[in-house]
Amino acid sequence: GLFYDESLLVDPKTKGVRNVAVAFKKATVGRRPPLPALEIDNDGARFRPRMAFAPVGEPIAVKNSDPIGHALALSSLDEGLLCNVVVAPKTTVRTPRLLAGGIYIATCPLHDWMRTTVVAVKHPYVAVTDAGGVATLDDAPTGPAQLVIFHETLGAAARKIVVVPDGVVRVDLTDADFKPIR
Repeated sequence: GLFYDESLLVDPKTKGVRNVAVAFKKATVGRRPPLPALEIDNDGARFRPRMAFAPVGEPIAVKNSDPIGHALALSSLDEGLLCNVVVAPKTTVRTPRLLAGGIYIATCPLHDWMRTTVVAVKHPYVAVTDAGGVATLDDAPTGPAQLVIFHETLGAAARKIVVVPDGVVRVDLTDADFKPIR
Protein backbone atom coordinates (compact mmCIF):
# COMPACT_ATOMS: atom_id res chain seq x y z
CA GLY A 1 0.00 0.00 0.00
CA LEU A 2 0.91 3.62 -0.29
CA PHE A 3 1.87 5.67 2.75
CA TYR A 4 1.63 9.41 3.03
CA ASP A 5 4.55 11.47 4.33
CA GLU A 6 4.08 12.28 8.03
CA SER A 7 7.29 14.29 8.42
CA LEU A 8 5.55 17.69 8.40
CA LEU A 9 1.90 17.74 9.49
CA VAL A 10 0.33 21.22 9.56
CA ASP A 11 -3.18 21.96 10.81
CA PRO A 12 -4.99 23.81 7.99
CA LYS A 13 -6.95 25.98 10.46
CA THR A 14 -4.39 26.90 13.12
CA LYS A 15 -1.24 26.48 10.96
CA GLY A 16 0.17 24.67 14.01
CA VAL A 17 2.68 21.88 13.43
CA ARG A 18 2.14 18.43 14.92
CA ASN A 19 4.92 16.30 16.46
CA VAL A 20 7.14 19.12 17.68
CA ALA A 21 9.13 18.25 20.81
CA VAL A 22 9.08 20.99 23.47
CA ALA A 23 11.16 20.71 26.65
CA PHE A 24 12.86 22.75 29.31
CA LYS A 25 16.60 22.75 28.72
CA LYS A 26 17.15 22.03 32.42
CA ALA A 27 14.70 21.36 35.23
CA THR A 28 15.22 19.74 38.58
CA VAL A 29 12.20 20.63 40.72
CA GLY A 30 8.47 20.85 40.24
CA ARG A 31 5.25 18.94 40.77
CA ARG A 32 5.26 16.80 37.66
CA PRO A 33 5.74 13.03 38.17
CA PRO A 34 8.80 11.34 36.64
CA LEU A 35 8.77 10.68 32.92
CA PRO A 36 7.55 7.12 32.26
CA ALA A 37 9.54 4.65 30.19
CA LEU A 38 8.80 4.90 26.46
CA GLU A 39 7.03 2.28 24.37
CA ILE A 40 7.17 2.54 20.59
CA ASP A 41 4.68 0.42 18.66
CA ASN A 42 4.94 -0.87 15.10
CA ASP A 43 1.32 -0.42 14.05
CA GLY A 44 0.19 -0.48 10.44
CA ALA A 45 3.83 -0.41 9.28
CA ARG A 46 4.32 2.90 11.13
CA PHE A 47 6.14 3.69 14.35
CA ARG A 48 3.78 5.15 16.95
CA PRO A 49 4.31 7.70 18.35
CA ARG A 50 6.10 9.67 15.61
CA MET A 51 7.81 11.96 18.18
CA ALA A 52 8.35 11.00 21.82
CA PHE A 53 10.39 11.57 24.96
CA ALA A 54 12.24 8.90 26.90
CA PRO A 55 13.96 9.11 30.28
CA VAL A 56 17.76 8.94 30.26
CA GLY A 57 18.93 5.68 31.83
CA GLU A 58 15.98 3.59 30.63
CA PRO A 59 15.54 1.28 27.63
CA ILE A 60 12.81 1.76 25.06
CA ALA A 61 10.19 -0.99 24.78
CA VAL A 62 9.62 -1.77 21.10
CA LYS A 63 6.27 -3.47 20.47
CA ASN A 64 5.09 -4.98 17.20
CA SER A 65 1.32 -5.00 16.78
CA ASP A 66 1.66 -5.93 13.11
CA PRO A 67 1.39 -9.46 11.66
CA ILE A 68 4.77 -8.98 9.92
CA GLY A 69 8.28 -8.62 11.32
CA HIS A 70 9.94 -5.24 11.85
CA ALA A 71 13.21 -3.96 13.23
CA LEU A 72 14.27 -0.80 15.00
CA ALA A 73 17.66 0.77 14.27
CA LEU A 74 18.32 3.49 16.86
CA SER A 75 20.93 6.13 16.12
CA SER A 76 21.98 9.31 17.91
CA LEU A 77 22.68 12.38 15.84
CA ASP A 78 26.31 12.53 16.94
CA GLU A 79 27.30 8.95 17.85
CA GLY A 80 25.73 6.95 15.02
CA LEU A 81 24.06 3.54 15.36
CA LEU A 82 23.42 2.48 18.96
CA CYS A 83 21.42 -0.69 18.37
CA ASN A 84 19.41 -2.65 15.85
CA VAL A 85 16.72 -4.89 17.33
CA VAL A 86 14.47 -7.31 15.46
CA VAL A 87 10.84 -7.37 16.59
CA ALA A 88 8.84 -10.44 15.58
CA PRO A 89 5.08 -10.09 15.03
CA LYS A 90 3.02 -9.64 18.22
CA THR A 91 6.08 -9.36 20.50
CA THR A 92 7.90 -6.67 22.49
CA VAL A 93 11.68 -6.27 22.88
CA ARG A 94 13.80 -3.68 24.68
CA THR A 95 16.66 -1.54 23.41
CA PRO A 96 19.75 -0.96 25.52
CA ARG A 97 19.39 1.83 28.08
CA LEU A 98 19.70 5.38 26.74
CA LEU A 99 22.80 6.55 28.59
CA ALA A 100 22.83 10.16 27.39
CA GLY A 101 20.32 12.88 26.71
CA GLY A 102 19.80 14.01 23.14
CA ILE A 103 17.97 13.31 19.93
CA TYR A 104 17.73 9.75 18.62
CA ILE A 105 16.32 8.66 15.27
CA ALA A 106 14.66 5.26 14.96
CA THR A 107 14.16 3.66 11.57
CA CYS A 108 13.11 0.23 10.35
CA PRO A 109 15.82 -1.29 8.13
CA LEU A 110 13.14 -3.49 6.55
CA HIS A 111 10.73 -0.66 5.67
CA ASP A 112 12.44 2.61 4.73
CA TRP A 113 9.38 4.83 5.29
CA MET A 114 9.17 3.96 9.00
CA ARG A 115 10.72 6.60 11.25
CA THR A 116 10.31 8.07 14.70
CA THR A 117 12.26 10.59 16.75
CA VAL A 118 13.05 10.07 20.43
CA VAL A 119 14.35 12.84 22.67
CA ALA A 120 16.05 11.48 25.80
CA VAL A 121 15.83 13.79 28.81
CA LYS A 122 16.57 13.76 32.54
CA HIS A 123 13.35 15.49 33.69
CA PRO A 124 9.60 15.29 33.01
CA TYR A 125 9.04 18.87 31.73
CA VAL A 126 8.41 17.87 28.15
CA ALA A 127 5.52 17.74 25.69
CA VAL A 128 4.80 16.96 22.04
CA THR A 129 2.52 19.23 20.04
CA ASP A 130 -0.90 17.89 19.16
CA ALA A 131 -2.73 18.07 15.82
CA GLY A 132 -3.33 21.81 16.34
CA GLY A 133 0.31 22.53 17.15
CA VAL A 134 -0.20 23.00 20.90
CA ALA A 135 2.01 21.56 23.65
CA THR A 136 1.33 22.01 27.36
CA LEU A 137 4.01 21.84 30.06
CA ASP A 138 1.93 21.91 33.23
CA ASP A 139 3.15 21.90 36.86
CA ALA A 140 6.42 23.49 35.71
CA PRO A 141 8.92 25.04 38.11
CA THR A 142 8.47 28.81 38.29
CA GLY A 143 11.05 31.37 37.23
CA PRO A 144 13.25 31.86 34.18
CA ALA A 145 13.58 28.87 31.88
CA GLN A 146 14.84 28.04 28.44
CA LEU A 147 12.68 26.01 26.10
CA VAL A 148 14.27 23.81 23.49
CA ILE A 149 12.09 22.91 20.54
CA PHE A 150 12.76 20.26 17.90
CA HIS A 151 11.02 19.05 14.77
CA GLU A 152 12.37 16.33 12.48
CA THR A 153 12.01 18.45 9.32
CA LEU A 154 12.24 22.03 10.59
CA GLY A 155 15.18 21.57 12.98
CA ALA A 156 15.77 23.13 16.39
CA ALA A 157 14.78 26.39 18.08
CA ALA A 158 15.12 27.88 21.55
CA ARG A 159 13.15 30.45 23.56
CA LYS A 160 13.75 32.08 26.94
CA ILE A 161 10.57 32.33 29.02
CA VAL A 162 9.52 33.14 32.57
CA VAL A 163 7.14 30.67 34.21
CA VAL A 164 4.76 32.23 36.73
CA PRO A 165 2.56 30.31 39.20
CA ASP A 166 -0.69 29.21 37.52
CA GLY A 167 0.18 31.32 34.49
CA VAL A 168 0.19 30.67 30.79
CA VAL A 169 3.18 31.43 28.58
CA ARG A 170 2.43 31.38 24.89
CA VAL A 171 5.29 30.78 22.47
CA ASP A 172 4.62 31.19 18.76
CA LEU A 173 7.25 30.20 16.22
CA THR A 174 7.56 30.33 12.46
CA ASP A 175 9.73 28.14 10.26
CA ALA A 176 12.31 30.98 10.23
CA ASP A 177 12.88 30.41 13.99
CA PHE A 178 14.19 26.88 13.36
CA LYS A 179 17.77 26.04 12.44
CA PRO A 180 18.86 22.77 10.82
CA ILE A 181 20.68 20.44 13.20
CA ARG A 182 22.57 18.37 10.64
